[in-house]
Amino acid sequence: FDKNAQRDAVNAVETSGPGPEKGLRIGLTSVDAQTGEVVAMYGGANYLKNQYSNADQATALAGSTFKPFALAAATEQGIGLDSYWDGSSPRTIQGYTLQNEDNASYGTISLLSATENSVNTVYVDLATQLGTDNGMNAAVRAGVPQDTVGLKADPTTVLGTASPTTEVMAGAYATFANGGKQIKPTTIKEISRDGKVEYTD
Repeated sequence: FDKNAQRDAVNAVETSGPGPEKGLRIGLTSVDAQTGEVVAMYGGANYLKNQYSNADQATALAGSTFKPFALAAATEQGIGLDSYWDGSSPRTIQGYTLQNEDNASYGTISLLSATENSVNTVYVDLATQLGTDNGMNAAVRAGVPQDTVGLKADPTTVLGTASPTTEVMAGAYATFANGGKQIKPTTIKEISRDGKVEYTD
């Protein structure tokens, strides 16, 4: 853990995070993309009141943070950001009727614009054209465990129906920052006793 990064993480939650709504849990994890070392973590406001860490124990629906995995799979298949898609809302795709946030309808837009605006209808369409296995596998290859609750080969997985921890998602995003090379997040570099290293990660 880095003292300055930890201070900044706490400050970010306290100054930019949502207010104290009842039942809301906030977790944050920051990972060094080259080493996988966790440099900062926010598990909650007061450990003495709640010992359950929102950073590496609690899980929540990933939501639109899953869309970049489909985008990565798309680029692997030669589908570019300049490709065009139907961003209308609502739409029914392979039996799923869905809409964009606030039911905003974008018409025909580029994949770049769909990414910038997090357009659900485009991304579910993209996921079905990629093959739902490919979108799911892109997430797994980035670092999302195969056994993550809600992770399955389904068109709506791209909308974040899986429930990972913030540590898992920080590690998976670090894969992008590390040029596609996955490094598992870790909070322990090594354990030594009497000058002898007994464990390294």
